[in-house]
Amino acid sequence: MNLCRQLLLLLLLTFTTPFSELYAAPPATVLFISPAHDDDLFWQQVEATMRHAARGLGLSLQVSYGNDSPLRAASLAHKAMSRQHKPAFIVLQFNGPVMPELLRHAERQQVRLLTINSQQSALSRQQIGIPGQTYPLWLAHLWPDDQLAGRLEAEALLQAAKTRWPEQPVVSLLAFNGAINDVSLVAQQRSQGMRQALRGQPDAALAQEFAEYWNVEKATHPLTAALQRYPEATVLWSANDAFALRLRERLKQAGKPLDAYLLAGIDATPQGLAAVERGELVTTIGGHFMEGAWAMVLIYDYLHLPAAQWQPVYQQTGMHAFDREQISLLRRITESGALAKLDYRAMTRTAFLAKHSSRTQWQGYPFTWQALLATLQQQQLLTP
Repeated sequence: MNLCRQLLLLLLLTFTTPFSELYAAPPATVLFISPAHDDDLFWQQVEATMRHAARGLGLSLQVSYGNDSPLRAASLAHKAMSRQHKPAFIVLQFNGPVMPELLRHAERQQVRLLTINSQQSALSRQQIGIPGQTYPLWLAHLWPDDQLAGRLEAEALLQAAKTRWPEQPVVSLLAFNGAINDVSLVAQQRSQGMRQALRGQPDAALAQEFAEYWNVEKATHPLTAALQRYPEATVLWSANDAFALRLRERLKQAGKPLDAYLLAGIDATPQGLAAVERGELVTTIGGHFMEGAWAMVLIYDYLHLPAAQWQPVYQQTGMHAFDREQISLLRRITESGALAKLDYRAMTRTAFLAKHSSRTQWQGYPFTWQALLATLQQQQLLTP
């Protein structure tokens, strides 16, 4: 009797469930390999927006952590590509030295790669080309304008210094950067932007730049000795928000008057934004926390566009200076859950082609802070 009931229930489910649901393909699996630890301020933000986008676009997202080791991140990618149930796509930070072998392994294992967050060097372009060129399964590379970020931060600091100390003849700046090497061009580009801003200000000078570590404790450790060596240095430029906030803590621990120094950061983390609101940082530069979500947009297009219409993507993304007014806007977006409610399909080429008959009207992916605001407004998710 029980067997008859089970058969009857199976028949009822079969004829009452839509065919598309019974035989729908499982969502494509995406593995994101964060280069940092799971508590990193910036990469937490990247992961959160990726989860929103993946959910909205019907993708299954998994996350592993490189724990600040490029070799560990590369090893995680290798292992994931080699296992029986491998992800369809892997998203990871671009690291020049490890990319050739990673891309070769991806081709062998038929796993598609998307890279984000760090600019490719000229040497790397010679070695591996750009997405879709030498390695067809390298689908996209997105990187922020880090030189602009470094310049915007320095300009904001110098302007604030002139406003606070108008009689000071020369503004002296100490820079606390990440490691400048071939693994990532982030620190190099941000340093170039900072130095570009200083060249435009004859009454400003760089006392010293420290650029050996991305680890927050090691990167900010030279502060005490630097202030003894350069007592006139009152402007502290930082490669990210975490550095800036730790420098402020070190000033407190050293008994320094906090109003005698100006600090700023990059990454627009929630902690950095809150510090700007409290007046502890002059500004924070960001917007690239959306790159992971934009990678999800590209994966959606790869899966839904006809093969002839898919094109590999090689695109720099925008950076933006967040002052108190912009932070208030971002806070409204965050607290309202707008990024979780956003229909990310609106940013896809698939959606564009469904509305426009001519492909020539496509102007490229709208991967900027301003375009994101416009999309939120169009979807009525940006509250007044």
